Amino acid sequence: MPPKLLKLDLQSKPQSTPEDQFLMLNLFSEKIDPSVVNLTIYKTALSNIMLEALSSDKQTSTSNIIIPESPSQNGQSRQVSDFNSILSPRSVMSPFFQQSPRCFQQQQPDQTQILSRVAPVRELKTVEIPVKASDPDEIDIINSVCDSYSQGITIHTLGLHPAFTKSQNLSKRLGRTQFDAEEELRIVNDVIFEGVFGLPGFLAWTALPLALAYFGKEFSVETIAEQLLTHGEIVQQIFTQQNSKKFLLTPLMLKKWYNEFFEQKTIHERLFNVIKQPNSDRITIDDLQRICQVLLRLHPGLSFLQDTPQFQSLYSQTISYRILFESDTNFKGYLNSHDLKKIHSSTGTEYSPDSTHFHQKVGGLLDSLWQSQFEQDINKNLKCFSYEHFYVFYVSFWELDLDHDKQLTLFDLERYAQNSLSKLAIRRTFDALLALRTRQPQLYECVYMEKNNEQKPTPDQLKSFLDSNSQYLFYPDFIRFLIFLENPDLDVSVHFWFEICDLDCDGCINFSDFKTFFNLQRDRMEANGSDILETGDVWCQLIDFYKRSKTDQVIRRIDILKSQARGNIFSVMLHYQRLQQFDQKDPYTIRNFLALEKTLWEKFCRRQYDQQVQGAQGEGF
Repeated sequence: MPPKLLKLDLQSKPQSTPEDQFLMLNLFSEKIDPSVVNLTIYKTALSNIMLEALSSDKQTSTSNIIIPESPSQNGQSRQVSDFNSILSPRSVMSPFFQQSPRCFQQQQPDQTQILSRVAPVRELKTVEIPVKASDPDEIDIINSVCDSYSQGITIHTLGLHPAFTKSQNLSKRLGRTQFDAEEELRIVNDVIFEGVFGLPGFLAWTALPLALAYFGKEFSVETIAEQLLTHGEIVQQIFTQQNSKKFLLTPLMLKKWYNEFFEQKTIHERLFNVIKQPNSDRITIDDLQRICQVLLRLHPGLSFLQDTPQFQSLYSQTISYRILFESDTNFKGYLNSHDLKKIHSSTGTEYSPDSTHFHQKVGGLLDSLWQSQFEQDINKNLKCFSYEHFYVFYVSFWELDLDHDKQLTLFDLERYAQNSLSKLAIRRTFDALLALRTRQPQLYECVYMEKNNEQKPTPDQLKSFLDSNSQYLFYPDFIRFLIFLENPDLDVSVHFWFEICDLDCDGCINFSDFKTFFNLQRDRMEANGSDILETGDVWCQLIDFYKRSKTDQVIRRIDILKSQARGNIFSVMLHYQRLQQFDQKDPYTIRNFLALEKTLWEKFCRRQYDQQVQGAQGEGF
């Protein structure tokens, strides 16, 4: 039987599973016209049918047992109990939180606005400071703090704003936090970090101890950096109000800190200097974990993990790896200040401009940090810190790791998404992940320590350990794999899958590369009795879609990066389930404007989490 010519809809993205489509057909029948469905009725009906489906008797999987699910699923309240005395009243991490400052704004469109837009975008406002220019108001506030607290300040120092008029000027010009004249503020968190530096106040809990070590002589930066991860004795004293007076930030230290790390710096350079160690030129995985440790101790949305330190550690590791792997486009194994300007959207990666004023799209690390400070539900922080996204990472790994030795073989990885990736694709992916691990051994210290009684390895020990386990993937490898596969529009994902598909390593995907992979897809179509796509016709469609000029018949990396649907070529070549979904339109995933999740990755995590917490085996994509 000759192959049937089918036209792939490459302008769209495979956004729904067969289960989603079956659900919608049951709900609305095959004659559904999403444009005339009342969204309120639609949302209510969908909720009812999902509730009925999920409440049916099903065998509970081990995923429900191994890791706690987020309490936000059941609307449980989350209250801070142990840290009331150390939290800023302006933060959601405090029981006294009232409202978000003006530097963080999120507008929800009404239903009329939703219906009038095909792709609604919520924006957060983050304002750049002028580059290479000292700000006189900032300097005046720093000097006023030094004059008002000549003996020095601690992380707990409270008082009125020492330069209220100057703070109003900064708020009007640069969108900084607005304060009341008679409001009692935490000088470090509120006045200095939010008012002067333009950064979330909770970052002071990691940055101030490091600054005390860097400018003082009592202890080393390395010691404090390590103790911030383990909440060691010195850090406990700094954080304890009764003992914190031993650790004063003097006026001289404050001025040096501002002059060296914040004056004449853009907002992303300031963030970079706050997260990294003061004596370093890069952000490492440990630096990111320190931020996560603060969130775990202070954020009400994570307080349910206080009695499960093993899952606190897993959350911290997972989120840190996620931030690193999504932002590290060049596979360096660390981040620089330029990486912090990246904004991940459904069309790929953009960069924040170094301008005086701009509205930044949701997705930057800085906006995620602000959202963590002023959003009580951690699961609404979809770009970085969502607990539900962590849950999806770990449970997906657990489900593949049948013997639960915390490592995956090639055959374990093949089972992901019901064996949707071909054996050739999985083999090359497995080898590529191992190659990246060889280039970045420092990222696997936690794996070594977990398997060796928490003993910190030397570089030689770590190299030997990784070499002796070259037949396995560890949890960090799987995090990278899941990000690349389920978030294919990221720059880093495009770079990774391009290397997988470029079989002859000539810097382009030619017809020979495509035919080798696509013939494996055709074999599965034939075995499943599906309509078979003609290889040459699909290749011509890809050329027409990705090539603006027809000067050659190859697809280069830059062609994919310039596209509005970057990952589609890899779905066609590598992922059988996605190939089957191109012509299937699902109103739930395409036209559900009321849903918080907008990108492929966010929808994948929403679907996976709902399945996993209900005891259903994860379906992959």
